[in-house]
Amino acid sequence: MSKDKGKQVLSDVDDKASVMKEMVLSLERKDDLLEAALEHIQGRRIENEKLKASEYQLKGKLSFLEAEIEYLKAENRMLVVKERVSNDELQAARKEAIKEMETVFAHPRTSFSVKKMGEINPKPFEVTRLKNMYGKDWTKRDSDKLWSSWDQNVKDPHWHPFKKIKINGILQETIDENDAKIKELKKEGDEEIYEAVVKALGELNEYNPSGRYPVLELWNNKEMRKASIQEIIQYLFKQLNTIKPKRKRDLLFNQSIF
Repeated sequence: MSKDKGKQVLSDVDDKASVMKEMVLSLERKDDLLEAALEHIQGRRIENEKLKASEYQLKGKLSFLEAEIEYLKAENRMLVVKERVSNDELQAARKEAIKEMETVFAHPRTSFSVKKMGEINPKPFEVTRLKNMYGKDWTKRDSDKLWSSWDQNVKDPHWHPFKKIKINGILQETIDENDAKIKELKKEGDEEIYEAVVKALGELNEYNPSGRYPVLELWNNKEMRKASIQEIIQYLFKQLNTIKPKRKRDLLFNQSIF
């Protein structure tokens, strides 16, 4: 073999070695890329498994919360029913107390009384008072007739002299000064009669807007407000403590003031 031929063979071997080396490097790069891809896929798989586990936990928590909400709803319904029953029982007890208290609080100067809510106070219609306004020919019959006419107006379910206005952001009803009958009442010129009629209207609108007839209510005369059963009972016990023992026994066993 000549010297030139030997060089050529060595050159070919070097070229092939370079190509092989390049191929090896290329394969290594591909292996690296493949390994990175596999690691990425594995990472995504682990992440997905974590997400699935987290989703499962969230579904479990959601199911628990839904069950808790249903329980709270059921409990709330029970409380509403209990409150309604308690309120009905309280109202029944109040009505019974009012019935019994009518005779006990018959005297007008007691601290408490049974008041007819929605009934016009007859005092401003007294004949001696109105004689000064309408002349000496004014009679008791005239006073009774005037009171009766306004009493009928107040009890008329078709007459609703109220308007709705917002007070501190809350919608409330108040007397409509532009109502024809209210204007007539003001035109008559007596402030006390006007106040008595308007007060009766307000009470009926609060206590019996649909029926429009007076409703009996326990009343605190000193503070001019609705009285609670608790303060009525406390008042009665206080009164009993001021009565002599024999008289107290007579009241308890013969007349039963409770």
